[in-house]
Amino acid sequence: MCYNIFMNKILAVDIGTASVSVAVAGIESGGRADVNKVFRYHYDASLPNKSKLLLNAISKAFNDAHKFEKNISAVRVGFSYPFFAEQRLGGEEKRKNPHAEVSADEVNNILLSAMAGLPKNFEAVSCDILSSTIDGYEVSDPYGYKGETLKIDAKIFSVNRHLKTRIEELKDEFFPVSVLRFASDRETLGKLASMHYPQKTPAVLDIGAEVSFLESQALPFGIRALERKMASSFKVGFSDAESMLRRLARGTLDYTRERAVNKIINESLSELLEPAVLGSVKNRGELFVSGAGADFDILKNAIKENLKNLYNSNMNVQALTPHTFKEKFINLGALSGGKDAVLTALILSYE
Repeated sequence: MCYNIFMNKILAVDIGTASVSVAVAGIESGGRADVNKVFRYHYDASLPNKSKLLLNAISKAFNDAHKFEKNISAVRVGFSYPFFAEQRLGGEEKRKNPHAEVSADEVNNILLSAMAGLPKNFEAVSCDILSSTIDGYEVSDPYGYKGETLKIDAKIFSVNRHLKTRIEELKDEFFPVSVLRFASDRETLGKLASMHYPQKTPAVLDIGAEVSFLESQALPFGIRALERKMASSFKVGFSDAESMLRRLARGTLDYTRERAVNKIINESLSELLEPAVLGSVKNRGELFVSGAGADFDILKNAIKENLKNLYNSNMNVQALTPHTFKEKFINLGALSGGKDAVLTALILSYE
């Protein structure tokens, strides 16, 4: 073990629908990161006790990280869908005293009432006020204004309450002096893509294990679902299908099976490549693909071809991987491929 013990240490945790990945990294004063260790824990999301398996994986991740590095100053946790929700919520209130200035309590009461619209067993983590209106007139900041009606519109980020509580417990047990922050994979990947392509807001397609995410759209396409379809088609076990997909990504799968697997992938992409889906990103400067799906050229090429055929768009479609940001790292360690884009984003978000 050889790394700079005087660096600030960050623990990045990526909670996915089939695995939990954790990275311990040091951040030098100039902002570059040195990845010291990566841990990975897979769980079977198809089993009835998947929630328990996920919580066990998270517990083991914190325990193993603590054994490796005890001086963690920041813990950054990224949640994949469906463990988080980002909603636009708000409300309007008839003020009891229209001659008094709007107070923080009045705004907070509206936001607390709006949180009744959160999904069951979800808890708010952050709230950003998008707009404020006094008597029908929009104001940049409601505090200090007077009027009869107050309307607040906000974006509320919430996460699964059971996961949040368990992570807070583990943080307090193993890294009590660290600062804990939660984020959605969608948010962190968007910021990471913008870091690479700041000229225009890029789009990100995150190919997950069970579902994929494009902007705010959840799509019924995932690598694990693809592997199950392959296992059924070839009449092999799940591990054999997983091995075939890895060999396809490396370019070592035999020609006959490569053609058959590519056919299955193209069929599975049919819903993903619908005009209604791709149309939402046709005018973006770049489309980045993250997650395990970023490692498959056939996926990126199919998206690019459909954008060209449907919209005559020459949008560049490329993988969002740790290697894309290698100049921001002293050492990437075991980070590799699209599957580690979220860990990369969480590490580089250190402040």
